[in-house]
Formats: sequence, C-alpha cells, structure tokens
Amino acid sequence: MSIVQSTIRLLKSETKQIDVDLIDRFANMTPSVTERPLDDSRVDYITTKVVEGLAVPFNWAFATLDGKEYRVNGQHSSYALSQMNGSLPNGLVAHIDEYDVKDQAELVGLFRQFDPRKSGRSPRDVANAYASVTPGLENIPTDVLKLGAEGISWGHGTIDKLPAKKADDRYEELTEPQNLDFLQFLGSIINVKTPELKTAPVIAAMHKTHFVDLERSAKFWSSVARGGDEFNESDPARVLDTWLRLLKDKTRRLDVRSIQVYQACVFAWNAEMDGKALTKIVYDTKKGLFDPKYPA
Repeated sequence: MSIVQSTIRLLKSETKQIDVDLIDRFANMTPSVTERPLDDSRVDYITTKVVEGLAVPFNWAFATLDGKEYRVNGQHSSYALSQMNGSLPNGLVAHIDEYDVKDQAELVGLFRQFDPRKSGRSPRDVANAYASVTPGLENIPTDVLKLGAEGISWGHGTIDKLPAKKADDRYEELTEPQNLDFLQFLGSIINVKTPELKTAPVIAAMHKTHFVDLERSAKFWSSVARGGDEFNESDPARVLDTWLRLLKDKTRRLDVRSIQVYQACVFAWNAEMDGKALTKIVYDTKKGLFDPKYPA
C-alpha cells in the first residue's frame, strides 16, 4: 500500500503578542482566493467574546506562493480587532503559522484544513460540555439536555420576548439552578418512544407549566408521554398526544407553525387544569397566546 506524502509545508510556527501592527498586517494581507466572504455575524461574535474577556489565542495562518503572502486563516478575527480602534484588552495573542505552497490547488487544500466540518465542535458537544460541569445532570442523555436547553431558550425569546440567546449560548441554560428539576424531569420522560415531545415549542410549554405547578405539570406531561388515558378519548393529555403525533405523520402532516404548537400545548394544559373534556385542539394565535392556568 502506497502512502501519499503530504504537500503541506510548514515553514514557521510562532506565538506573538497581538498589537496594532500585527492586526494591520493580517487584516490587510492579500486573501487567498479560497477565502469566504466576510460574515458580519461572525465578526460581531468575535468582538463580543473579546469585550467579555473570553477570547482564546487566535490561530492565524498565511501561505507563500511565488514569493507573495496570502492569508488562509484569521480573516474574521483580524478584521474584528482592526475595528476596535486600538481598544484592545491586554494579553491577546495569536498562534501564527507560515506555509509554503507551489500552486493554487495546494492553496485550496491548505484552506480546507482550517475549521473543517468534521472536526468542528457541534451543538451537541457544547451542550455536553455545559452538562458535564452541572451536578445533577450526569445520567441524562446529552440529546435530551440539548433539546431541553433549546426549548427553554426558545420560550424565553419567543414567548417571554426576552433577548434571545443565539447558537451555542443557548446551552448555558443547562447551568441555571432553576432549570435543574425540570431537566431531570425531561430525562425521565423523553426517550425514543416520545418523538412527539421532541420539539422546542413543546419543551417550552412544559417548562412554563413546570413553574406554574411542578407536581401537576409532571403528572400531566407524564400522561402525555404515555399517550394519555386510553379509555377516555376526551382526556386532554390523550387529545394533545394524538395531535402532536399527527404533526409527525409525514403522510398527513399539518401546516402548523412553532408558536401554534406551543399554543396547542397550553390549551390542553388549561383544559386539564379546568377539569374539562376535549374534542379537539385549538391552536390559533390571532387573539394572542394563552397563559398557562393554575390548578382550579
């Protein structure tokens, strides 16, 4: 079996203290033809981390082709720092690698080695990281915790109209003490047999009712997870579960928005709290959202 020799040639690797001159050099360096368009959201993200004091050493790299330097990594971070007008926190450093390539094809090959999809940290990885430092979450599947954090965050942003946490910041919810009991409850009912519960708006509704009445909420949602009362077709938990399962039926899928799924869940909860039988699920939101009721 033949072994293909790597064509990536590292000329120098060093760590430097970041100053205005270094930023200017990288921010204005000729970009590789492979470089993606500048993404304002990534620039904002990097700037926020720097201002919050959470920036780790940057990895910057350039390649020399026919005697000319081309930037192959560090576009967004160097640009973000260049826009801070010299107002930089102390201690910022960059690991700088210099490569040599013989043609444009090697330049593309080199570019692909930075932040490849397969080696990037997934949302699941981030959720697991937060869960691993939170006592009480040790035995709960990471996928359940990930879903829980996403549902809680969705509810805060969409229902409560609070500043929404974005991307990986959503998983900070796993470290909030007030969410521990709820997440442990999710771990007890969410499994492969409850696909109808595995959406952010359903989790958000569960989270809302949890803080209305912890015991009644646990009883109601545990019943939904079991399919409700099989001997009572007007049981709110059974009607809701049937409706949620219909949403998962690819052959009969309803055209329902996320906010309407939340509305449906609260509607069924309110019927349960009022002791009323249900014949159908109401999920229209034109007149506003239902508030979860307290037990009668």
